[in-house]
Amino acid sequence: MTPPKRAYVETYGCQMNISDGELMQGILEAGGYGIASSPEEADVILVNTCAIREHAEQRVLGRVGQLKSLKLEKPGLLLGVTGCMAQRMGDELLAKAPYVDLVMGPDGYRSLPDALERLAAGEGHPSARPAPISRKRGPQLTVLDLDTGENYEGLEQRRTSGVAAWVPIQRGCDHRCTFCIVPYVRGPEKNRKPTEILSEIAQIAGSGVTEVTLLGQTVNSYRHEGWGFPDLLRAVARMPGIRRVRFTSPHPNDVTPELVEVMATEEAVCEQLHLPVRRGTTGR
Repeated sequence: MTPPKRAYVETYGCQMNISDGELMQGILEAGGYGIASSPEEADVILVNTCAIREHAEQRVLGRVGQLKSLKLEKPGLLLGVTGCMAQRMGDELLAKAPYVDLVMGPDGYRSLPDALERLAAGEGHPSARPAPISRKRGPQLTVLDLDTGENYEGLEQRRTSGVAAWVPIQRGCDHRCTFCIVPYVRGPEKNRKPTEILSEIAQIAGSGVTEVTLLGQTVNSYRHEGWGFPDLLRAVARMPGIRRVRFTSPHPNDVTPELVEVMATEEAVCEQLHLPVRRGTTGR
C-alpha cells in the first residue's frame, strides 16, 4: 500500500496566519495527507506568509530560496506560497521565485488538496489562473480570487496545543487605515455565525482545552444575526470548561461601554486589551 503524501506548513506573521496554518493542516489531513514535522520529510511544502512589512516579505523570499535545494534533491516535491504575501504579489512572486509551484491567497484554502493533486498530475486547476510555464518545469498555479462568502465554516483546524486554541470569528476588514494592507489581501469583513462559533468552542472545551482566543482583523466589530461582539464574548466566557478568554485585534472605534462592562464582569475574560496604535501625539 502506498503511504500517504506528507505536507509541511511553515507559518510567518500574525495570530490569524497561525490559525490559517492550522486550518490548512486540517484541510490537508481531511484530504488524505500526513503532516510532516520538517520540510525534509515532506512531499509538499507550504510557506504561509504575511505582507504587513517589506522585511517579512524579503525574509519569506529568502526562505523559499533555501527550500529550492530540496526540490533539486526531490524532483516531485511541490513548493507553495500561501497567505497575504501570496495574495499581494500574485504572478510577480512566480517571476521572482520561478521554482515555486503554487501561489494561493487566504480565500483559496478549501481547494488546496485539489490544487495539489492537479499540480502533481501536471494539470491545471479550473478556479486558478495559469502562470507562465517553463519547458524545464511543470505547471504553476495562482489561486487568488477573493471570496466574500468564504469564512471556512464546516472545516476543522489541526490544533496541536492541549492548553489554548485560536478561534477565528471574523475574516477580512472594512477599515482602510493608511498603513494597512489587510483589506486588500483578505477582502471585506466576513463574520461567522454565532451558533457555529459556540459549537466549535464547545468541542474545544470538550477536548480539555481551557483557553480560547477569538480572532478577527477588527474582532470587536463582529456583528451577526443580531449578536454584537459583547454578546458573543459573554456567551463564550460562560461556556462550561472555558477558564480564560482573550481576543485580538480589537479596533478603537468599536471599544464600547458594553464591551468594557463584559470585560469587567465576566471572570473568564482576561484583563487584556491589545489596540493597534500606529502613532500618537501629545499636546502641550
